[in-house]
Amino acid sequence: MSITQQSISHLDVKTNLSPELDNVIQKYANVHHGLSLIALSVLDANNKSISIEMKYDDLHLLNNAVEYIISIWNAYQPILSKLRSYKVNDKFRDKLGNVELKHEDGMPILSDFEHYKVLYDIVNVDNINYTFKLYRAYEQSYRVLKMYYVENEN
Repeated sequence: MSITQQSISHLDVKTNLSPELDNVIQKYANVHHGLSLIALSVLDANNKSISIEMKYDDLHLLNNAVEYIISIWNAYQPILSKLRSYKVNDKFRDKLGNVELKHEDGMPILSDFEHYKVLYDIVNVDNINYTFKLYRAYEQSYRVLKMYYVENEN
């Protein structure tokens, strides 16, 4: 079952957004269009230094949510985004699918953006901890989306 066909099991979502947008995200975080809102909020030029943290108690749904958010970023034409690097357990990957990746994860220089508005890096620890750092051209800070698994305490 894909993420678009079921609710998303999560324990907690924390943001540093305006109370209005935070309330909407909290309300809809358990369904796929809520994930779309989160994915696009992280890209939005008005949300400089955004930080969103999502905890999941279901590892399969966490991995589906990560894939879904990446698919939104890759498909969203008004704000072209590109995966720049992917680090797993402190080791850079050379490729993800057919995409050649760089071995760097610091603040990019302007020429790195080419025709993209956003570059993003993924840091993954054991498929249970994902940190996305997103860089918009001409901004001095980055945006953060953290998604991770925590064992259900029940």
